[in-house]
Amino acid sequence: MDKRKAGLVVLILVLVIGTIAGGIFAYKEQHDKKTKVKVYSVENLGWGIGDDEASYSSGTVTDDQSQTVYLQDDDVVEEVYVKKGDVVSEGDQLFRYNMEEANLNLEMKELELSTAENDLVIAQRELERLRATTPIPESVPEPEPEEEPKEEPMVEEKSGDAYNIIDTSKKAFEGKGTEEKPFRFLCTSEAYVTGGYLNYLKEKSYVAVFEIHKDNRVEETILNAWLVNGSSLEDHYVEDEKWSIANRSQIEEEPETEEEPEEYDEEPEGYTALELAAEIPAQQKKIRELDIQMRKTKLEVEQLRAAAGDGIVKATVNGTVASVQDLEELDGNSTPFLEIRGQDSLYVTGSMSELLLEEVEVGQKVLINSWESGQNYEGTITEISTTPTDNMGYGGEGNPNVSYYPYKALVENSEGLRNGEGVELRIDPNAQTKDALYIEQAFVRTESGKSYVMKEGKDKRLKKQYVKTGKIVYGQAIQILSGLKNSDFIAFPYGKEVKEGARVKETDEMDY
Repeated sequence: MDKRKAGLVVLILVLVIGTIAGGIFAYKEQHDKKTKVKVYSVENLGWGIGDDEASYSSGTVTDDQSQTVYLQDDDVVEEVYVKKGDVVSEGDQLFRYNMEEANLNLEMKELELSTAENDLVIAQRELERLRATTPIPESVPEPEPEEEPKEEPMVEEKSGDAYNIIDTSKKAFEGKGTEEKPFRFLCTSEAYVTGGYLNYLKEKSYVAVFEIHKDNRVEETILNAWLVNGSSLEDHYVEDEKWSIANRSQIEEEPETEEEPEEYDEEPEGYTALELAAEIPAQQKKIRELDIQMRKTKLEVEQLRAAAGDGIVKATVNGTVASVQDLEELDGNSTPFLEIRGQDSLYVTGSMSELLLEEVEVGQKVLINSWESGQNYEGTITEISTTPTDNMGYGGEGNPNVSYYPYKALVENSEGLRNGEGVELRIDPNAQTKDALYIEQAFVRTESGKSYVMKEGKDKRLKKQYVKTGKIVYGQAIQILSGLKNSDFIAFPYGKEVKEGARVKETDEMDY
């Protein structure tokens, strides 16, 4: 072959290779334009533990240096010995009841207090029952036709591409079982994982993530994700136990019975998940109201007992008469008949979650909201106990997975507050905990000991964002100390399309 022909062949080869490479590049460029990874608002993903649950608690106004007296409907005051502005000492006479009415009122009020305390206990037990209730399905399947007795119906292993059951026989659609590349399973919203498979993860120290996607398709929006790290599991599970992937809780089996099932078409008793989500806050509100009423009734009983005998009510503190009603123009039993304010300020007592214990100190500000008047106040923490209390953050309604520690705060400008009143307390949002952010652990990956998320950059493309992490609570929420803000958008960090430089599509379809 002469040099001219050889040069022509080389030129043709160069053109062919260039055309192929250009085609591959054009295809890849076109594919990248069409493929967009969904990213979710961190604000929607956030659990809000640092700014909400951990920083809130119920509390009580306390002060041995004040005295407040209420009248009941049947109370009759014969004579008043003081007026507004008078300076009184402990033991000074304030006013005198009609004792015939007063003794009868005391008996009735003691009975009312007993009822109020009982109602509060019943309401708290009902809240505990609601919290422990396993929701029933939203829709109930039609009963099977009455034929010969059948064994428990078998659950289909799959619904389309999504598993209904995860056990040791199932294969992940992606992953190697490591923290960097966990086993990924596509599951239905009703799917469960067996105790045997959890034991398998524990024995092998494998990591798996069970994902629930919209329409049971991998390419659709992630609705829920349960990340399980086998090396973190402590318990040994019964092989045939069933653990709900949607709820991360054990599915209780119905006890076996040899009796024939009753024939009825009624709906199953219980609450659906949506109904429980409405019932629990309503019960919490009811407990608050009952607690306020019980505290008020208890104070009224103490005042009536103090007046028993000659009917004369005496000052229990040294101070100044802040208010006293005119006997001719009484303002009802919802307004104090007489108030004495001591020289010292009022205090409030509350409890803080252990999530805040290392970050809050004496001198920290506390925001106070009165349940009765709705007024807001500010307090300063003066004491923090080193011993946890049995009473959880919100009148017994806090997170049972953490401990709570009592604290006391001074309220210098306390006009309108009274001793024994119930209040809502919140650690000042200017504290460090406001910046604490908790998101689903499954959205954080670890590489060479460093944690990161896949975050949307300014160019609308994914980038690897390293973050500093803190506590893990509930076994699922991880604290983000730095590297991420509520205004950011992040992707679920698994899948072939999830890589740096990938185009993104912002969505609000995440639904836990």
